[in-house]
Formats: sequence, structure tokens, C-alpha cells
Amino acid sequence: MSKLPEWIEQRLDENLQRDLRQRDVAEVISESGEPYLSRTIIQQRVEKEIGEKFDKSTVIDRLTELVEQGVLMSDEVCGGQIYWIHDDTSEWPIPPDVDPEPVSNEMTVQEFFTTKPVIFAFLGVGAVLVSSLFMWVGGMVSSDNSGILGLQATDVLTAGFLLIFAGWAIIGSSILWWFARKPTFK
Repeated sequence: MSKLPEWIEQRLDENLQRDLRQRDVAEVISESGEPYLSRTIIQQRVEKEIGEKFDKSTVIDRLTELVEQGVLMSDEVCGGQIYWIHDDTSEWPIPPDVDPEPVSNEMTVQEFFTTKPVIFAFLGVGAVLVSSLFMWVGGMVSSDNSGILGLQATDVLTAGFLLIFAGWAIIGSSILWWFARKPTFK
């Protein structure tokens, strides 16, 4: 491996008791010639260079140490971390002709439908739909003047009205819950 710049050499912790040294990670990143690397790529290259397998947590520990010591910089991209040599002469490891996608502050459709107030509202809609079945059965029973399972038309219609009321109460309370919780967006 090649020699590291002096400013990196000064910041490294030369703990020789470790299987994976900070120097090994810094050299792989420094020699890559790429503006930034993911943890997975760094781990693969270090393992290839040293000829030994390392746990993910070991590699993350060394990367975290190097970031804390100012040797590396890190940023989250697409749910993962990228790392690059902290060079004051470089504004950012991404070339200037690349326009990174801005972070969205809007809630995704999946996030919307998995919030508790929305799930609660769907339960209310389900109750209203079931109540329409009760109302239909109650209407059929009242037209024949017969009972179903020992229930009279008034019993079935009453249950239908109560379900309508309960469903709309659930929907209304879920709307109030939504506004009371002041939804935070990413």
C-alpha cells in the first residue's frame, strides 16, 4: 500500500492489537481514486487487500473512529453511509456537474397509509360499510315481516344505525387525531 499524507498519519491511532487497523481503512479509501465509497465497498476492498474477513460492526467502528478524528467525512445517501477523505481543498466528493436529488420533506404514500390515524379511519370506513349490510338485511326482513335468527327487523336496523354512528365517530376521531398529532414530515 502507498504512503498516506502526513496529516492523516498524524491523526491515526496505531493500536496494533486490532485485527483491522485505522491505517488499513484509510489506505484503501485514499488509494481508491473515487470521490467516495460506501461501507460495503470499503469492507470488500479491505478484506481483499488484507486477505481476511471482518464483521460489519468492526468496519463501522473503524470508519466511525476515522470520522471522529477528522480523517474521513461521512453523509447518509439512500439509507446508507458514504465516506471520503476529509480534504479541505475539496468542496464535496461529488463532481460539480452532478446534481444530487434534493431531500424530500413530503410524506410518502406508504408512510401516509401506515400512520395510526389513517389506519383508524379505515376501520371506521369498514364499520360504515358493514352497517350498510345490516341496513339492507333489516330492510329485507321488514318487507317480509319475518325474523332472522330470532332477530326482528327493528333489531337489525338498530344495529345498522349504531354501526353507522360508530363508524362515523371513528372516522371523525381519527381526523381529529391526525390534526392533534401535528404530523411531522421527513
